[in-house]
Amino acid sequence: MVENDPRALTIYDRYLRDSSFRMVPARSLRDARRALAVETPHLIVLDVLLEGEDSWKFLADLKSREATKHIPVIVVSNVDDRRKGLALGADAYGLKPVTRSWLLGEIERLTGHGRVPEALIIDDDDVARYVLKRLLSHVPCVVTEMPNGTDGFQAARDLRPDIVFLDLSMPDVSGADVLVRLKEDPLTAHIPVVVVTSKALDPEERAGLEQRAVAVLSKEQTSREDAVALIQGMWAKAGLGL
Repeated sequence: MVENDPRALTIYDRYLRDSSFRMVPARSLRDARRALAVETPHLIVLDVLLEGEDSWKFLADLKSREATKHIPVIVVSNVDDRRKGLALGADAYGLKPVTRSWLLGEIERLTGHGRVPEALIIDDDDVARYVLKRLLSHVPCVVTEMPNGTDGFQAARDLRPDIVFLDLSMPDVSGADVLVRLKEDPLTAHIPVVVVTSKALDPEERAGLEQRAVAVLSKEQTSREDAVALIQGMWAKAGLGL
């Protein structure tokens, strides 16, 4: 990551957490050249607004040198000059701020790594999120956690995950309300949602939830094996490969 803004580097680090990629930060072109002298990265993310430096020339040099011309470069910048970036050899171009799903999608496309499904957990209970994350380790996915319904809904709009696990009882906004908002928003309506709850549901409540959710999962599963089997079944029902 060739980027001199520490806030952007923090965001990239969060984006890549739990993915199969590791970030090597470079705050200047000098840092980038030093890193390239000892490592051969799978891909370079480059900002062209590095203070006092000619990042366009750096990009052109990367693509003209035998040792580095094969390395894919994604330009991510506030500068809206996609034509120039692609002409100098950039393999993709994004305007800040880019979303996690866009960045990981471009990285996976350009490096040839198979895309890993992304799961979003929305639950205010730290322990419940931890338990569900452990259960999800039995299926191939990247997990993002949100501790309340408001932030969870926004994360679903920003990240467009492949599946959402939604707690029913949260203090800021109920999971049922979040479910309705997810299914009414064009950006998130297509995302499969699994409702997760410790509440004993009557038949009418369950039927209402199942009209919008692909499944309802109880937090009171009798065994870990049963819970894992249910997760795998929901994964298949949501159309995600195992």
